[in-house]
Amino acid sequence: MKLKKARVQNYWSIHDSGWFDVEADKTVIVGPNEAGKTALLRALQTVNLPPGRKLELDPLRDYPRSRYREIDEGLVELSDVVVATAVFDLEDYDRVVLGEFAPHLETARELHLQRYYDGSRRYWFGELAMWSRYADVTKPLDVLRAALAREATADDARNAEAAQAALDALARLTTRWEPATTLRETRATGLLAWLDTIASRLDADDPAIGQAVGVVREAARRDAHTDEAFEAIEGHIPLFVYFSQYVKVQPRIHLGRLAAQEAAGDVDEEYDFGNLCLLRYLGLSAFELAELGRGIPDVRNERGETVPPSHEEIAEYQARLDRRGYKLNIAANTLTKAINAVWGEEREVDILPDGQYLKVVVRNEDGARVELDQGSEGFRWLVSFHVVFEAQARSNESNAVLLLDEPGVSLHALKQEAFRETITKLAARNQTLFTTHSPFMVGSDEMNRVRIVELPSRATGTVVHQDFAVGDARSLFLLQSHFGYVLGQALFEQQRNLVVEGITDYWYLLTLSDAAREAGEAALDDELSIVPAGDAGKIVYHASVLNSRGWRVAALFDSDAAGRAAAEDEAFVHLMKKERIYFVGDFYDGIVEQPELEDLLRGTLLRVARDELGIDAFERAVAQPRRSVCDLLGDGVGRSFSKYRLAKAFLRWMRYHSFADLSDQERYVLLELFAAVNQATV
Repeated sequence: MKLKKARVQNYWSIHDSGWFDVEADKTVIVGPNEAGKTALLRALQTVNLPPGRKLELDPLRDYPRSRYREIDEGLVELSDVVVATAVFDLEDYDRVVLGEFAPHLETARELHLQRYYDGSRRYWFGELAMWSRYADVTKPLDVLRAALAREATADDARNAEAAQAALDALARLTTRWEPATTLRETRATGLLAWLDTIASRLDADDPAIGQAVGVVREAARRDAHTDEAFEAIEGHIPLFVYFSQYVKVQPRIHLGRLAAQEAAGDVDEEYDFGNLCLLRYLGLSAFELAELGRGIPDVRNERGETVPPSHEEIAEYQARLDRRGYKLNIAANTLTKAINAVWGEEREVDILPDGQYLKVVVRNEDGARVELDQGSEGFRWLVSFHVVFEAQARSNESNAVLLLDEPGVSLHALKQEAFRETITKLAARNQTLFTTHSPFMVGSDEMNRVRIVELPSRATGTVVHQDFAVGDARSLFLLQSHFGYVLGQALFEQQRNLVVEGITDYWYLLTLSDAAREAGEAALDDELSIVPAGDAGKIVYHASVLNSRGWRVAALFDSDAAGRAAAEDEAFVHLMKKERIYFVGDFYDGIVEQPELEDLLRGTLLRVARDELGIDAFERAVAQPRRSVCDLLGDGVGRSFSKYRLAKAFLRWMRYHSFADLSDQERYVLLELFAAVNQATV
């Protein structure tokens, strides 16, 4: 199953983050310092901790401090306070397992899992009814009441008394039940126990009675069946593995100390977690390595004389040393390859035994070996990262959601760009959420994966935004820095450029061009860079700068008043030439008066808005065909409508669709646009 969306409440600076979607591979979380990014990840990890990790929820430390009196004065119960909620999409295999234990759950699509401050968890399967209601058994119980009532008036006084007692017991059991009361826990077990007491007093050969007993029994058992089904798929739920920049593999590990601490259950998680992962990565225990470091134990005879080891003991010890050397060598080679793929320079990592120590060393260019902490902090972090996650991938944590807090913060900018690809590969195996302050950790084609964390005020608490409609400009600084970098790259490297108004235009064109290329159609040329300017007026500035360098530049404006005014600037027209200035209306074939780029995808976006965002504007579109699609969709939700949200929904939709899923007209106008831009920038 895959994590679909999440929500954090009542943790550190977070009162209620609100729901936010999680991408199927990687999700990027950005925001200024103290906004609550780390709090978000730390709370999420409590949903389903890896084996061996203790759940640590301390209200004094973790509950929002400004509201702690709610806990201190007993105004809320810890068992009622939610920390984190995760929603998972169920796969076919999950539903098959559910159906084996609880047939009523075989159509489930989602699993909701919630962690509370008292350590408990609660679950439910979306809108699917997990338990029967009293209303479901009212009629069959009436059948049983009637049968018992007949027994209660029979001549046999003994049977009559027992039947009346059964009726009285049922009345006591159901006295406060409403039609919507669920048959759960004590209500379900009480009803089953009551059925067992009356079984011998009813006519088993009567079809009506037999059917009534079966219906009531099955309804009462549904609670237990639901729990059994959840237990059966609990192993399918991804583990939430948190990793921060502070987890380090130590350059020297004292094996005897670590083995003793492991045996005593007294491991320092903060200091030793990276070391334990290294041993798991090697497939060797601290005790095993420590014993090898001691050599062959001395054996003394009855006279106190040392007895030399036998040939068999020496051979066995040598075989164990060889096995250790082989494992250390293989692990070091594998680690070296993984590191160099990101580091970009040939560095050789060795893992060497030294008596009671295990040393992690790096071979320098001159062949000298130095311990890991004598190199750069960035290289040490990269080694630690690969060791920790490779170790966990080989364990039960391979089915995991990875929560990376500021990965690669100590890496150089160019190495961060390379490491971004490492995270992409990692996310193909495990869903990954990571926080970052670096514009180099977010790709130009990954803006739809970004979630912005903002702390508007301490009273409001940390919130997570699905789009870029945030109140604090600092929250957008990383994205602004990224596009400043992209523009700089275009200025100095890309000789063919298309300048568009906004980031959503960039997303649409990049995604659609890739889809056209996959379909074998003529997409935008690979050498062409799309540059989002910010608005129509800034297109003039950016296009002029790029043009002044002698690059081939085209500009694409929306056909609204702002676009027309900017594009008709006399100096701009003279500089750019009209044949390289385009409007959306040049390619649009419809009756919208001032078409925007979204109107080239009018039919598809109406479907996406309905299916992905729950905004149905089809009737308005038929009644008002001259209005742009964004105006029509905005009418449905008012000020909360966002072009960013619509564009991100379209990008999600395109992951499961192709260029062929667009209408014939949409494909035609897009290919016309691609061809015109390619020609203008040759």
